Amino acid sequence: MNNLWLIIMLILAPGLARAGPHGPGEGLLCGALGGSLQHAAAGRQAGWRVAMVSVQWRRFQPQPGTIDEAYVQEVRHRKEVLCQLGYRLQLDLGVQYAPGWVFALKHGRYRNQYGGAFETRESGWDLPNVVFNAEVRRALAGYFAEVFGRLGRDWDYVRLGCAACGELNFPQHNFAGRTNCYWGFDNLAQGKAPGLAPGRSPCPVPGWKPGTVSPGHASARAFAQWYLESLAHYQDWQISTVRRWFDGDLCLLYGSWGLRPGWLEAGVGGDLKG
Repeated sequence: MNNLWLIIMLILAPGLARAGPHGPGEGLLCGALGGSLQHAAAGRQAGWRVAMVSVQWRRFQPQPGTIDEAYVQEVRHRKEVLCQLGYRLQLDLGVQYAPGWVFALKHGRYRNQYGGAFETRESGWDLPNVVFNAEVRRALAGYFAEVFGRLGRDWDYVRLGCAACGELNFPQHNFAGRTNCYWGFDNLAQGKAPGLAPGRSPCPVPGWKPGTVSPGHASARAFAQWYLESLAHYQDWQISTVRRWFDGDLCLLYGSWGLRPGWLEAGVGGDLKG
């Protein structure tokens, strides 16, 4: 097997590999990420039991209402070959590969406290404003419907997220020469324009910027709670939306180590200055 095969352990959820729908006592399920069909049979012989089928939103739906049927057939072929080899299949919805027309929607990009819009040419890192923008979410829900409609619902697992490498997160904190970037400053998030995702409220301290001293750190605490709850709301929305078509196991990718005990309070105590 060549170096295109990046070995991963599919840690799906506590106990899932042992007590999931495939029966108890199966042990750890291992797979490979980034492989090619050329080496799929060798991987199966080596003991891999789960394979990723990745879909890129920008290739699947290059224009609004337009599906690239040739690409759909390409993904179907990959799915069929892996299935015939005996793999269990995990669908990666590829939200981190959004098409250009989504970013062109009004307030389609995140903005930080410095006024900068998040935009990068690095593949898999350019993220639409799914956390705050209702129209972006409607586009994403439509994409999900097309994926499950054309590629089927018979997956063993579906992978969720939407940030760099598919993780659930905001864009990175260092961007365009700025550090300590927070991405809740577009007009929707700040309550300056309509169109906020249903169920979310705008920033409770509009205009306050991380690093600005506030009495008792109250503004920092309110902002941090709202910011993290907004990301959690998107997570829950994505889960409930995918559940319209898929009732199997969902795999959410969380970035790095998450928040360690004491980190949030320490950040609030410094008014989120970095």
